[in-house]
Amino acid sequence: MDIDLFFEDQINNLKEIISDDASNFYECKLYNNSMDKRIMYIFVVLQHEMNNLFEFMNEKNMINQHFNADESRELLSLIHIYKECQKYLKDTQYQFKLDNDYVDNLKYVKTFLQYSDGSEIPNDYNEFYVNKYSPIFHIVNGFSISKVSNLKLLGGGGYAQVFKFKDKMYNHFFAIKRLRKGSSDKEKERFYQEFTILKHLNSPYILKVYNFNSESNEYIMEYSKDGTISQFFKDNPNTDVYTRKSIAHQFIRGMRYLHSKGYLHRDISFNNILIFTYDDTTIAKISDLGLVKNPNNDITSNLTSIKGTLVDPSLFNDGFDNYSILNEMYSMTRVIYFIMTNKRICKKFQNDSIKNFVNKGIAENKNNRYKNDDEFLDAFNKVNWG
Repeated sequence: MDIDLFFEDQINNLKEIISDDASNFYECKLYNNSMDKRIMYIFVVLQHEMNNLFEFMNEKNMINQHFNADESRELLSLIHIYKECQKYLKDTQYQFKLDNDYVDNLKYVKTFLQYSDGSEIPNDYNEFYVNKYSPIFHIVNGFSISKVSNLKLLGGGGYAQVFKFKDKMYNHFFAIKRLRKGSSDKEKERFYQEFTILKHLNSPYILKVYNFNSESNEYIMEYSKDGTISQFFKDNPNTDVYTRKSIAHQFIRGMRYLHSKGYLHRDISFNNILIFTYDDTTIAKISDLGLVKNPNNDITSNLTSIKGTLVDPSLFNDGFDNYSILNEMYSMTRVIYFIMTNKRICKKFQNDSIKNFVNKGIAENKNNRYKNDDEFLDAFNKVNWG
């Protein structure tokens, strides 16, 4: 295949669709400038246009459930270009993957999109949450870890251990999570599910994972030199309120994203939220989905023994298999209180607003707790944290 001719043809197709200069699209900031400019152009335009069209479809679904003719044709054209690129760039240095959410949604909308007279949006249509602030296209061969060696143990839990290592190719540290030897088939299945869910999720506030080695039952993930929030606040006890609020907001946003996908974490603790510090910001990322409640799989949905760290006392009566968002609110409240105060035990509150926020989140009667993430976030924002 003449790949130069292919790129020329696809870029011309995209230029016929858009009227603006793609160099002005903010999505240009999402992709590595060292990337081949041709594939970068395709990624930028596809993400920009798809997001605009999906947002418009969300609006039209609420108004009259009719997606306009011009927009229908444009989205069908974008899907065709995406498919062509996926087909002809396979097994080349430009082979790429699209985030699973988008793959599923493109497959779904293609079932009702029409080239003429617009498209009737089905009654079972669900609002699609577009990703504006992270790349949705990823070069498959753009990340290849060299041979893992010189592992240093960072810690471990009941069925897995976490190590760090420095990759020679990237001159960068990564972490590797490895299932303990002698693990049961059920544990192996649960471990792989944890990886696949993390791989599927796409949020700046959830830990990124890279590739899975089925022979050694391990996967590679981001490494945080700053460690957990437990370690971070131990090392930085005088962290200002502004930074603490930022970390808390990121944690809540990460949990809200996780819940929006139908998952419950079930093991939120001071050791399952990692901190990444950069020159100009501090980022919190949720990790460890080993106990996640997945509505599409009963591997961890039907666990009956009480597990986790910040365990809601009501679970000892209700049973772990009945875990709900109300139980998650208990753990989230404990974590937020720790982030904002450095205190692990909820007592001797600084003021009544803090006291009321915490007491509602960990109320003995779980039905009196926050019902969802939005209510939780709204209450957090109203607290006088000092």
